[in-house]
Amino acid sequence: MVKRLFRTILWLVQAAIIVLGGLWLYRHPGQLQIDWQGQTLKTTVGFAGLVLVIFTFIFAVLYHLWRKLLAWPRLWSKQRHVKGLELGYRALNKGLLAIAAGDATQANKQAKKALQFLPDTALTHLLAAQAAQLAMDDVAADTHFAKLVQNPDGQLFGLRGQLQRALARDDRTESLRLARAAYQQQPTQPWIIDTAVQMESRHGHWLQAEKILRHALRHAVDKEGRNVERWQADLAAVLCALSDVARDKNELDAAIDCAKEAIKRHPKWSPAPVRLALLWQRKAYRRRAQKALLTAWEQAPHADLIAAWIHIMGAERGAGRATDNTATIERLVSANPDHAIAAMAMAEAFAKAGLWGVARHHAMRALEYGADRAVYRLLAMIERGDSNNTGLVTEWMNKASDAPLEPQWICSITHQVYPQWQPLKTERHFNTIHWQVKNTVPSLSIADPHRAFYISG
Repeated sequence: MVKRLFRTILWLVQAAIIVLGGLWLYRHPGQLQIDWQGQTLKTTVGFAGLVLVIFTFIFAVLYHLWRKLLAWPRLWSKQRHVKGLELGYRALNKGLLAIAAGDATQANKQAKKALQFLPDTALTHLLAAQAAQLAMDDVAADTHFAKLVQNPDGQLFGLRGQLQRALARDDRTESLRLARAAYQQQPTQPWIIDTAVQMESRHGHWLQAEKILRHALRHAVDKEGRNVERWQADLAAVLCALSDVARDKNELDAAIDCAKEAIKRHPKWSPAPVRLALLWQRKAYRRRAQKALLTAWEQAPHADLIAAWIHIMGAERGAGRATDNTATIERLVSANPDHAIAAMAMAEAFAKAGLWGVARHHAMRALEYGADRAVYRLLAMIERGDSNNTGLVTEWMNKASDAPLEPQWICSITHQVYPQWQPLKTERHFNTIHWQVKNTVPSLSIADPHRAFYISG
C-alpha cells in the first residue's frame, strides 16, 4: 500500500515537471538554428521540443516491440510449461480418483499422461506405481517404487511400497533391509517402528527390536497415546522372548531380570509373571515364585496364573488327597476372589473333588459375572455327576451351544487358537496372540494405521 502511494506521488511529480517545462517554453519562446552539411535549419524551440518528444515516443515503442520479439520464444516456452503443469496435475487428480474407484484402465491412462508432463514429480510415480499394482503389473510397480526411492520427496513412500511388495513375495531378507532403511529415514514414525520391530522379531533379533522400542518410548510425543500403550506391550513381549532365550542358555538371573521388567512394562499381562514364577521355581526359590503369582493375581486374575500356581505347588502331580487341590487353588484366588475366573477355578476344583454342591455354588457365582460356554459346560458336568438329571444336563448344554465362547489365546491375524501365549508364532508374526473371545477378534490389515503395515506378508 505504501509502495503504491509512493509510485503515485512520483508520477504526479514527473507530470508536474513536464507541465512546468512546457509552460516555461511557452512563456520564453526562442529561435533554434541548426547548421549541418552546409544546410541551415531554423525553427522555434517549442516545435523542436515537440519533434523530440515525438521521436522519443516512436523510439520507445519500437524498442518495446523489439524486446517483445526477442522474448517471445522464452514466453512461449513458459506458457507451454505452465500448460503442461496444468495438464499434468489434472491427470494426477483424475488418476488418483480412478485408483480410489478401482478403475485400473483409467488409472494407467492418467498415469501415462502425468508421466509425460510431470516426469520428475514424486506424486506422479506414486500414482504410476499404484496404477500398476491395480493392473497387477509387478514389473512396472517395482520400477516406479524404485524411482520414488530415488526422489527425496518420495523416498519414504517408495520404501513403503517396496517393503509391501517384498512382504507379499515373502522375501524376508529384503523386507528386513527395507524396514531398516525406512527406520534410518524416520525413526519416530509409528508405522515404521511397528514394521521394524516385526521384521527384527521375525529374524529373532530381539536385542535390536528392544532397542527400537526403547527409543520409540523415549521420544514419544503423546505419552498417553495409543502408540505408547502398544509399544509398552510390544516391549514386554520382546523382554519375555529375551527371558526365554536366556533361560534356554541357563542364564537364569538375566532371564529373571527380563521377566521383571516385562511385568513393569505390562502389569496386567499374565505371560510375564508366569515366566518369572517358573524361573524362581527353577532356582528353587518357591516362596518368590508364589509371591510373583499372588501379586499378579491381585492385579488381574487369569487362567494361566492358576495353571502355573498348581504346577508350582505340586498339586498337578497328584500329591495328597483330591481336596488338597481345592485348598491350593483357594489360597491363590482368595487374594482376589471377586472375579469370574476365581469362581470358575473354585468350581472346577470342587467338581474334581466330587463336592458337587460347593462346585455348583461357585459355578452359579461365575454365571453371575458373565455367561459363556465354559460355565454352562461346567454346570452340565456338575449336574451329570451329582444327580444325573438328563433333562437338566441337556438344558445346560443347549445354553452352552448358544452362549459366547470363553476367552482364549487367539491370533489376531489368523484367528488360530493357541494353548498359551508365545512371542513369535509359526507364521512369523510377532506378538499377535491375545487373550480374547474368538468371535470378537478384530481382523487386522495393511490399512490399519496403528498396527501393522507388515500384515500383508
